[in-house]
Amino acid sequence: MKELEKFPSIIETLSGQETFIFVTVAANFVHQNKNSIYLGKYNAPHHYLNLALPAPSMPGTWEILWTVLFMILEESQIDPASLICQQGLSQDNDKKYSKDL
Repeated sequence: MKELEKFPSIIETLSGQETFIFVTVAANFVHQNKNSIYLGKYNAPHHYLNLALPAPSMPGTWEILWTVLFMILEESQIDPASLICQQGLSQDNDKKYSKDL
């Protein structure tokens, strides 16, 4: 993430929520399209990102984040429904999680 320090104006204008939304959308895009189209650090799906995400306060933000975060996007994709199915829901899990709260 050190690369992001090269863009102080983006760091100052981007919230944690906006970053989370970007990573979620971009990681899902990579997961769904990695075998059908060429995806690379410098080959951002600009049109898709700008349509799928809310307009950032600074133009070009999504493209810069794609370039900086591209290497972690594929491993950042999660499927909550699958995780729930894999872990299952049981009283044992409910008790374990309620103790953590």
